[in-house]
Amino acid sequence: MRRMAEHHVWMNGAGVAILNWFGEVGGYPEYGVYSRKVLNYLYSAAEEVPEIDGYRWPLAPGVPVYETGDHGAYYVGLAFIDSYRLYKDPKALEYAEGLARWLMSIAIEENGGYTWTMNQVSDSKMVGLHGGSAGTATLFAQLYRLTGKEDYKKYALGAGRWVQSQAIRSRGGYAWSEDRVNGDISRCHGTAGMVYTFYFLYLTTGDDTMKEYAEGALRWLEAMAVEDEGGYMWPKQEGGSEPRSGLGRGMAGVADAFLIAHLVNEEPENLDQEMFGYSTLHFWPKGKLKKTDSRYLKYVRGACDWLEAKALRQGNTLTWYLPGDIGYPKINARMCMGVGGMGIFWLKMYDAFGGEKYKQLAIASTRWLEMTRYRVGRAGAWPWTNTPIPGLDMSQRYAHWEDALVLAAVGKRLDVPELVQTAKDTMDTFVAVATEQDDKLMLRSWVTEKHLEQANAKISQGEIAP
Repeated sequence: MRRMAEHHVWMNGAGVAILNWFGEVGGYPEYGVYSRKVLNYLYSAAEEVPEIDGYRWPLAPGVPVYETGDHGAYYVGLAFIDSYRLYKDPKALEYAEGLARWLMSIAIEENGGYTWTMNQVSDSKMVGLHGGSAGTATLFAQLYRLTGKEDYKKYALGAGRWVQSQAIRSRGGYAWSEDRVNGDISRCHGTAGMVYTFYFLYLTTGDDTMKEYAEGALRWLEAMAVEDEGGYMWPKQEGGSEPRSGLGRGMAGVADAFLIAHLVNEEPENLDQEMFGYSTLHFWPKGKLKKTDSRYLKYVRGACDWLEAKALRQGNTLTWYLPGDIGYPKINARMCMGVGGMGIFWLKMYDAFGGEKYKQLAIASTRWLEMTRYRVGRAGAWPWTNTPIPGLDMSQRYAHWEDALVLAAVGKRLDVPELVQTAKDTMDTFVAVATEQDDKLMLRSWVTEKHLEQANAKISQGEIAP
């Protein structure tokens, strides 16, 4: 259900953040025209819940499943928050708060805090930053930052307390996983994501217990580190599993967690707390690190050394092998678990440490994205998967629009104009394949080659660039 719909409502929420950020970082602020049209679609897709003066959104048109996590309320809410931050549009804040009232109305009080089931037809209560109560906690925390309303602080901390109650006590620290058995290192669904979550809650609310759990997560990650290839690696789960490279589910996310810890504890004045809808971009260093040695940087550098040693070179590009992800190719473009995330990770390391090495790692991994983009003329996107998913043929589907952010960020920051141009062509494709009606734009979750042919015709005729 999640993968089959062409027009996921949550993808339109993520799309607003992608378009907004592309405008800011890629240097094309006029793309805000399109993000506001997508917002208009999200306004129109809202279902009123009059008894609480709230709003909720279905998973997709005609699919009355109301998701609370990243395939629903999380990305829709962040679209409104991100747009209010940029444009100060009161309607965006109105709908963000309406969504928050809906989430508060269906919250489950448990273990001294609050949690949510994935949707109204599931009993599953997810814990992670992407899809679970940790992510919902950060959503409420952002609303508290924007409005100062105590209800949002209450639910942010309540969700945080429930996530604390799900911690696995292990190796002198705390770990998390969706199975609640074996601690998972990942940013999306495990322990690295909790470092970010709890530090964000601590910095937003001043609650010291949130900081304690961030540091407990770091202790577990430290204890799980294994010396290898002249650096450090982490098995994906406690109890033994193959290591993974990616930002969302692997080693890059662990390194990022330790960099966040360094910034919060050693260089708070160098921590950029400006929030973007796309959480991969949070907690960036304002400038090069002033302190070159700390308990945390040892693991950042160690993870970087291991990742560099494991890189696969193809011409002037770099990529990484990613074992164990069912339904996706072993080497893929995804931001969460593939090379898209590696490009933005290396750029963050370059901004933190400087140096030619990290610059070239960022450029080479992003060139792999440029090389593997499936093109029809100037239009293009990345293969969804070339590995069969039981019961679902996605082999001729193309997506991963968020990779345009990586191309734009690396190309702009490191002065590689062809990467910025590929990013713009991808964003033009994203807009060209959307369904437009009056002042609304409905984005597609994935496209076929026929869609790309239609997009190329529009781009070539100059119909897209605002």
